[in-house]
Amino acid sequence: MRVEDKRAKFDALTRSEQQKYNQWSMDVPRVGFHTANMNLGDANPERIGSTWRMRLSGKNRICCSIDGDLCKVLVVGNPRGH
Repeated sequence: MRVEDKRAKFDALTRSEQQKYNQWSMDVPRVGFHTANMNLGDANPERIGSTWRMRLSGKNRICCSIDGDLCKVLVVGNPRGH
């Protein structure tokens, strides 16, 4: 599975959040979407319609959709208002 984040909305992230996102985006193609989510730790993945949300921290999330073997990242940061 490929990760496409060129059109994603990125909010300001802490260093820790950025490192978690970078690791997740490298893990998805290597180990798969669900295993990459488990590797985030307390990611609490949830599916809302066709969108997935995974926790980076108390307020910031990775929001994405899956289209075949493509993981389209929509938001990295606070999903409210996006």
